[in-house]
Amino acid sequence: MSIQSESQPSAPIQLGFATETLRLPVASIIPLKKLPSGLLASEKFKQILTSIREIGIIEPPMVAPDKTNPDIYMLLDGHLRLEAVKQLGQTEITCLISNDDEAFTYNKHISRLSPVQEHKMIVKATQQGVPIERLAQVLGIIQIAELIDDHA
Repeated sequence: MSIQSESQPSAPIQLGFATETLRLPVASIIPLKKLPSGLLASEKFKQILTSIREIGIIEPPMVAPDKTNPDIYMLLDGHLRLEAVKQLGQTEITCLISNDDEAFTYNKHISRLSPVQEHKMIVKATQQGVPIERLAQVLGIIQIAELIDDHA
């Protein structure tokens, strides 16, 4: 007995994000959630702040255009990165533009950075000329840099 499937015309695949990043004024980005109290004093935030200060944004925040105002963008993911940029006094930030404004997907179901993703970000930074020793210092992994030096 063979199973036959009904042929349905396939819908065109739509990209979830624009193919290019966009540099936006920080003032035009509206966070969709409030950061928990104490988070800005955490080691993770300090690491993000130092990393952005020293080497810039590696992973752009995700935003979606406001459907009622073309000059406003909703921040879907990257709340700590945006806050770090604000604290550093920067007035613009490079963002990834979403074609979907479903913040729930990004904020509730996003996987935190895996070791593989972190590795890729570090490799990208080194390819852009950031010294390994500087990355280790910024990311608080000085011991790893020392181990690399010992085995080099």
